[in-house]
Amino acid sequence: WQVTLMEANPELAERAQQRFQELAASAEVVSCGSSPWPFQDDSFDVLVLAFVLHHVAPHGGGEALPALLREAQRVVKAGGRILVLEDSPGAAIGQERKDLAWLLQADHFRPFGQLPDNFLPSTLADEEWCKLFERCGLRVNDSLQISGTLRHPVPHKLYSLVSDKKK
Repeated sequence: WQVTLMEANPELAERAQQRFQELAASAEVVSCGSSPWPFQDDSFDVLVLAFVLHHVAPHGGGEALPALLREAQRVVKAGGRILVLEDSPGAAIGQERKDLAWLLQADHFRPFGQLPDNFLPSTLADEEWCKLFERCGLRVNDSLQISGTLRHPVPHKLYSLVSDKKK
């Protein structure tokens, strides 16, 4: 296996590189926060976008999310997988838990210098994610709802996506 981590924040990329070295783990860390990504077409068998998409410029009418998904599709080999893990506060069971999950989701943006009112619209419901994936030429092969816990009450959704590009 070859692991490549791409991080938009240079400071976090450096910390990740140090952590990989401490663990004696082999990984390439790339600091990049814009398109096009510094990888050739069809570079990866699997690409993981873990808690990334809701930090992209707001969904309302913008093209930033579709552009990021198309870039992910470009660098994944035909037949490869794109795994997307996203917060899913609207999936919390019970109104009190939903309210708490949305409050925590809003507060989650502050350490990144992102105003919750600007970025909460990028926390999409399951149906909206699926429509966006489809619009970008990605098909949901499988998905898994992960319930919140006492420690972290915001539920998550894991999507396994396949590209419609041909081998």
